[in-house]
Amino acid sequence: MAENRPITVVDANSKSASNGLSTLWNYRELLGSLSRRDFRVRFVQTRLGYVWAIIQPLFLIAILTFLFSKVLSVNTGHAPYPLFALSGQILWSFFSYSAVQGGQSLVQAQHMIRKIWFPRIVLPFSKAGVGLIDLAIGLVLLLALMPIFNMPYSTSIALILLAVLFTVVAGMGISLWTSSLGIKYRDIQHALPYVIQFLFFLTPVAYPSGILGRAVGESNTWIAYLNPMAGPIDIARYGLFGSEINSSHVSISCAIAFFVLISGWIYFHKVERNMADTL
Repeated sequence: MAENRPITVVDANSKSASNGLSTLWNYRELLGSLSRRDFRVRFVQTRLGYVWAIIQPLFLIAILTFLFSKVLSVNTGHAPYPLFALSGQILWSFFSYSAVQGGQSLVQAQHMIRKIWFPRIVLPFSKAGVGLIDLAIGLVLLLALMPIFNMPYSTSIALILLAVLFTVVAGMGISLWTSSLGIKYRDIQHALPYVIQFLFFLTPVAYPSGILGRAVGESNTWIAYLNPMAGPIDIARYGLFGSEINSSHVSISCAIAFFVLISGWIYFHKVERNMADTL
């Protein structure tokens, strides 16, 4: 006797074909499989294998420590500079990886999109999934280094989870925008890495947010928080080190992160119906 299996009818004119979170949840196994595959591919045929996931952030932090702490003498308060920089870098790495790799995800998988149907949103989200693995490794590394630098764990350390949440929101939102725009405007794939590098220096990763605030003027400090990553980084450092934080400015940054995600979600599904033809 044949099994009764659910039948999915795909209609390009249907507004609910893949708009709902339930559809994304139903394809969670595909999402996880793509994320694990992309993570493993990065370290195929390397001698050190997954150890590179730890070496890479440490190497970058060593460079930032030399430039900003030793050469420029950036003041980070009572927080040791390597920990200070690492707390911002692990969040920024997720954001930048989601933006750049998400922007290429649909073009790289165009052979799949043309042959079979599945929620296209799985592709940019799978890149964000790889970034989450790196972020988790970075957090473990950060927490492990704190005792080595004689940095006590703060009672507000749980706020790091809130910082991660807003970072994921911002990263996935940017990923949706870059991936959906990238299928029509291929120049985005080439320009995006340079844009991300430029934004790195406008984001308080290697320096306290107060420095950027003073650069634009005390009365215009809020402008620096139009960056959706400024708020999450401030939250993380407040939870880890008790660094100064302006709640109203952080709220602006986090609100923009949610706006980017919601608007990106809407636009992605607007162009999803014609993706196979555009590619």
